[in-house]
Amino acid sequence: DKMHLVWVFVLLFAGHLSSAESTQHTFFPGQELYAKYHHSGWSVGSAWEIDMQSNNTGGCLTYGPYSSLFSDSVGPYRVDFSLLSSGYTGDVSVDVYDAANDHILSQRRTTVMDTVSLAFSNTRLSASLEFRVFYSGNTTGSLKHLQTTVRLADQGPFGKFWNKQSHFEFISKNLFNTTGKAGGGGANVGYYFVPWSNGTWYLFHREYFYQPKPSYCKADYARIVVTTSNDEGRTWTPEVPIIANVPNSPTECAVVDGAAFYDAEVNRWHYLGQCLSRKQRWNMCHFYRDGSSPLGPFIPNTHNPVVVGGQLFSKICSGKGKHCPPTTRDEGTPDIVLKDHSGSFIVTFHGFDYVSHVGVRGVASTKDFVHWEVSGGNLPNDVIYSLYDCRNHHWNISYKAPGCIGGGEGTIIVSGDYFYQLIESPDVTLECLPKGQWWPLGLVRTLAPHWAPSPQWEQFSVEPAVMPTGHHGCFIQYQRLFYDADRGAVYFEMWVDDPAPNGWMQIWKLVPGPGKLPIIATKPPA
Repeated sequence: DKMHLVWVFVLLFAGHLSSAESTQHTFFPGQELYAKYHHSGWSVGSAWEIDMQSNNTGGCLTYGPYSSLFSDSVGPYRVDFSLLSSGYTGDVSVDVYDAANDHILSQRRTTVMDTVSLAFSNTRLSASLEFRVFYSGNTTGSLKHLQTTVRLADQGPFGKFWNKQSHFEFISKNLFNTTGKAGGGGANVGYYFVPWSNGTWYLFHREYFYQPKPSYCKADYARIVVTTSNDEGRTWTPEVPIIANVPNSPTECAVVDGAAFYDAEVNRWHYLGQCLSRKQRWNMCHFYRDGSSPLGPFIPNTHNPVVVGGQLFSKICSGKGKHCPPTTRDEGTPDIVLKDHSGSFIVTFHGFDYVSHVGVRGVASTKDFVHWEVSGGNLPNDVIYSLYDCRNHHWNISYKAPGCIGGGEGTIIVSGDYFYQLIESPDVTLECLPKGQWWPLGLVRTLAPHWAPSPQWEQFSVEPAVMPTGHHGCFIQYQRLFYDADRGAVYFEMWVDDPAPNGWMQIWKLVPGPGKLPIIATKPPA
């Protein structure tokens, strides 16, 4: 049988920032003081093992050690369960249990041997914590619990905003008129920032009206351009076209609202965006450019469109217990979050169901932007944001009944041990209505590298995190969170439709000290 080394990460978090450099504690379930608590299985050195041939009823593999080592701080903590499976075909459940107060602080079940993330606050400062592993019955193979390691979690630079120790301060605004023309700024959005070296930023966005629209394009006609700033977005160089509208191609009418990523391992740029042909159905197309500079033509993937509408959500939303309708489609507004150790790119994207009018955000992995996986590894095999994240909570907003319809465009920043997600959370529909629609931004987080399914992401203490002043659809769009390593700073960008009809792209910088919450999206300072 193939042996799988599995690291299960359990996230223990609370409401204040703690250093991740604190002492790390490791517990070995096969040692005497720990092993005396287990009812099934046997010790193998310092580990504990169960064989399904000898005990196939399911139950608790390991529990204990009733530790008091974490009673001096609320946290947040990170707990790593190290497991080893041999042909085990069942599922595993892990939890953190407060034995002193008979309360499960956090738990998660997984059907695959991969990374699992949990979240809890040890607000009672319990002096009797257990870190338990459960296994399922009616299965085969064996399962071994090697060790459990606990340390304070690293919330990263963005954690200071999460814990209200820092706030965002407005620093610049801009509009991008079509090259050689006087207008188009309100349409030339779909921003995506890539911080580069020496304080340089690359900004990718769509551009309309650069030439007359062909008759076969009934609505959109837009290309992708890139521009550069060296002063935190206060000024920008002239735009350089990089992706064109080629007749009789999947991008002949539009390429918009995508994500750029530089792969330093192979010295190659990638761009993944929404694309539209004369067939008038949105898909996703991929482009690439070799070299360290994105300032020039990108080559279209010969397999474009690499994602046809509904291709990924038909798999993600299939089966029991999913948080999205099986008719969800329109994969778009992709965000290439990272490239993992296996060489896979992790991409998030929105989806919409035209039957129920609910919006969701999904996640998938790909090594080549042609072949896609929606389950296995660290993927949730479900959406990562849905109406269950924003409707079933007491958000401070007067949504139209029945409430928030889920999520749309979103941005992920990887900060410390966490994925932080800032996401559109409107009511009524994901289609932009001219009036009577709220379009705020919600903020949630989960422990990386596992992508927790909806609605298991931790909510920010102030929701919505960004509140629009205008009561109409798409009032806030194309928000981005990004980190400039050279400046050691976190930035927040959003386009706000105030004043109409063009609005402004606004850039904000994270600075020390608490600030007013929620962030109010309105016209920028003069």
